[in-house]
Amino acid sequence: AGVAPGVVEAWLQGPNGMSGPRRVWVGGEGVRREEGDHSSAAKAMEVSVPCEVGGFTEKEALDWYKVSLRAGQTMHARLRSGVLDSNLVGVLGLMDSAGVDIAGASVRDEGELVYRASVAQEVLLRVSDLVFRGGDAFPYVLQISEGPLEEMVWQRFPVPSFPRDGFCEWVP
Repeated sequence: AGVAPGVVEAWLQGPNGMSGPRRVWVGGEGVRREEGDHSSAAKAMEVSVPCEVGGFTEKEALDWYKVSLRAGQTMHARLRSGVLDSNLVGVLGLMDSAGVDIAGASVRDEGELVYRASVAQEVLLRVSDLVFRGGDAFPYVLQISEGPLEEMVWQRFPVPSFPRDGFCEWVP
């Protein structure tokens, strides 16, 4: 409806007046809602690369997603919750089809896993709350994309200089 994908702030008008601003995620093309029972690895929801999935964690449960990767393909899986004013303290995990953990991350607002498939394979992503809370107050967006594997990133930082008077100043 004329709104660029990303996070926007929205206000609602009701019989008692205007609400405070709330963050709303506006997805681009290819956004899916979680669907069906995908609370076990055997029932994982199949998703493609790239995609975005919007969902809610369920109390005392995991959400599972199945992704097929080509040999040499690098997958970036990003779990976003903080931009949605979510109560979720997310846990994002990655397993191979045999059920062996490959990687995992606990994230407060946003976290990302990067995995490069050495052979063509199916992998499983799992999403949950750190202490397995769930419901309408625990929304998330799972973004899956592909791209190069960045093994090392150099960033320039200001170098401190220490003058004789003992105070530190930053020199760019």
